[in-house]
Amino acid sequence: MINSFLVTLYNDGTQPTNPSSTVGDVLWPDNYLPRSFNAAEQLANRLLFDGQSVGIARFLIAIQMLWVVEESVVEDRILADDPRVSYTAEQLVGQFANQPTYDTQQVSRVVTQLERMNPLAFLSGELLTVYRSALSRLDRLAAIVAHFGARND
Repeated sequence: MINSFLVTLYNDGTQPTNPSSTVGDVLWPDNYLPRSFNAAEQLANRLLFDGQSVGIARFLIAIQMLWVVEESVVEDRILADDPRVSYTAEQLVGQFANQPTYDTQQVSRVVTQLERMNPLAFLSGELLTVYRSALSRLDRLAAIVAHFGARND
């Protein structure tokens, strides 16, 4: 599945679009089936995405969470399921055109929610090790986000 990590992190089969974007939409698969989560994952996902269920607001949060992973020790997870990333940084930034400032500042909000997420209830393997040993709250967040972006955790 092309753009697998971002699509899986967003977790909706409907392509998100911003009519104000001048750089076009991110390529989306036709056959994506959203994942189901256990109770601990549902809570963490709700906190990650500020309760947004679909649409451009959720997609903008997913982009910001993707950037957290790109700058972390688990960045290899982005290409683990599919190395065919077709979007560019410019295309992702373009999705923020004419969106409220609040929608561009989600990482700070999510970092304050880490303790409420109970990631020990759903992380395993390398991601659990990263979460437990990370000195940076952003690396802890990246481990959680990588869990939600990976199809095969």
